[in-house]
Amino acid sequence: MPRERFSDLPTDASALACLVGDSSQTEEKRSYALEMLVPTIEAVAGQVATGCRRRFREDLVAESRTIIWLRVHQFNPSAGRFDDWCRTVLHNYAVDLWRKSNSGLVRPAAGGDESGAAMDLAVTVDTDQESEEAMERCRELRAALDRIAWAPSRGVYYFSVLLLQLRLAMARRLTQDQLNADAVWRSELPQFVEWLLPWRPDEDRACFKRNWPPLGQVWSAVREVICEPPSRIEAPVLCEVVGRWLPASSQLTPDVWNHWVHRAKREARDRVRDEVVWARCFSRLLPDR
Repeated sequence: MPRERFSDLPTDASALACLVGDSSQTEEKRSYALEMLVPTIEAVAGQVATGCRRRFREDLVAESRTIIWLRVHQFNPSAGRFDDWCRTVLHNYAVDLWRKSNSGLVRPAAGGDESGAAMDLAVTVDTDQESEEAMERCRELRAALDRIAWAPSRGVYYFSVLLLQLRLAMARRLTQDQLNADAVWRSELPQFVEWLLPWRPDEDRACFKRNWPPLGQVWSAVREVICEPPSRIEAPVLCEVVGRWLPASSQLTPDVWNHWVHRAKREARDRVRDEVVWARCFSRLLPDR
C-alpha cells in the first residue's frame, strides 16, 4: 500500500491509535495506521513478556497486533498515552493466557487465613469478569504506589522495603501447598509476580540503605529462592539473601526486617489516606497482625 496515499497520517502513537479505532475511517486507512503502530505494539509486548519462556514471549509478540486491533476502540487518549494503555491490555492478556495454561493448578482455597486463602488475582479465578476485576485491583495497587511513593531519607528507604514485601506477599499467596512440588509452576512464579506488580526503573535501582545492593539485585536473588520449595520467603531467608552483599558489621537481621516492614506499612497507610483503597489494594498483602 503506497504511503503517499496516506501522507496526512499522524506520527504520534496515541493519535494513530485513535485513527485505528475510528470506524468512520476507511478500512484501508485504519489498517495502514495500524501498520505504523506495529513496531510500538510489538516492542511493548516484548517488554511485557520479559523474562518469560521464549515460546511464550514469541507468541505474545506475534499475537499483539491482533489483540490491540480488537480492543483499540476502547483507547481513550484523555486517560493516558497509548503506550501505557497498550502495556495494560497486553499485560492482562498475558496473565489470562498464564491463568488458562495453568488451569487446574491454582484454585481458590476454602480457608480464610493467609496460608490457605486464595490471592484475589487473575490466577485464582475462573471467569473473564473475575479475572478483569482482579487485574483491576493490581492496576489500582500500582497506581496507588505511584501516588504515595516517597523519596529516600538519610536512613532506611522504607518505600523500597514496601515494594519488596508486597512482591513476597504475592508469591506467598499465589502458591498453595500442593503447588510447592510443581517444578513448572514454581519456575514461572517469579515472572508472574513481576507481571502483577511491575517496578519502575528508579524503583529497581533504589536501595534499602545507602551503599546496599539495589532492589533489582535483591529481587534477582530472591527469584532463585522462590523457585525452590518452600515458596514462603520469610525474614531469615531474605536476610540471608541480602547478607551476601553486606559486610559482617552491617548484616540484616529478621527482627530488623520485620521492624522495617512495620514502619513501611505504617508510612504507606498514612499516605494512602483512604481506607477503601487500603482495604482493596493493600490489606490482603499487608494484613494486620
